[in-house]
Amino acid sequence: MEHNEHDFQEWKKMITSRIRGIYQPPWAVVFSGGGLRAAAHIGVIKAFEENDIFPDMIGGASTGGLIAAAYALGMKSEEILHFFAVQGVRLLGAADERINTEKSCAEERANALIQNGQTLQSILDEFFDQADFSQTKVPCHIVATDLTHGAEIVFSQGSIVNACRAAMSMPGLFLPYIHEQSIVVDGFVINNLPVSVLREKGAEIVIGVNAQAGKKARAKSPHISDVLNATVEILSEFCMQKGLEESDLVIEPKMDAYAMFSGDESDIKTMYEIGYEAAMEKMEEIVAIFVRNSS
Repeated sequence: MEHNEHDFQEWKKMITSRIRGIYQPPWAVVFSGGGLRAAAHIGVIKAFEENDIFPDMIGGASTGGLIAAAYALGMKSEEILHFFAVQGVRLLGAADERINTEKSCAEERANALIQNGQTLQSILDEFFDQADFSQTKVPCHIVATDLTHGAEIVFSQGSIVNACRAAMSMPGLFLPYIHEQSIVVDGFVINNLPVSVLREKGAEIVIGVNAQAGKKARAKSPHISDVLNATVEILSEFCMQKGLEESDLVIEPKMDAYAMFSGDESDIKTMYEIGYEAAMEKMEEIVAIFVRNSS
């Protein structure tokens, strides 16, 4: 055991030097959508921090895009976790409840969508301030869905707040974001784990993080809440398959016990810990990928 531990520590030293740019191929980490379950991504970031790992590129969709932006700006896992534990629950949980407890009156539902959109904008403004993609430590690419043209749209420059506002505009919870006369909604609709985008941007090695692992969508009733949740779960899982297949390695925290839009601060911290443990369990495989691709 002591010999194996020594070998692993030596591998870690080797991979750290390569990741710092000595001769390591460019690599990326990509975070999936997942609503509140994106808290697991923050645990993965914590594991990377402890192992002195930082990617050359970062990408994400939906709430994974928010985590990607914060990480790319150089925020530490503790800071991101604090924000998500407080504001994530306030935003996603409250938005879901507000929509699903409204009467069926179209006007009232429209007002709830407007209110949710304003809350989202306010929270993002508070967290990111005036941050711009030009301020990120490494290139960051956030994916949303352009409904006007039926295609994915990638935000890599300009306002980070606007990019996250677009990428998190889940139909049924938030009003769409209007970008250059296009109607833009949540990235999960078209590419929930945008590994292909990071490949196109030059990443030779991509680690995907799936914040929906083990979750199987089932509608328990015809109530709008159950129908919406099941629809989102099925669609987001389907739109993640290509990204999973294209990843060199996938970190999959088991999220089957947690909901996309309901939870409290305790749940967020538990999901964070599950993400951390899942990444640490894969650390030896991560090292092996870099060694294999550098030889």
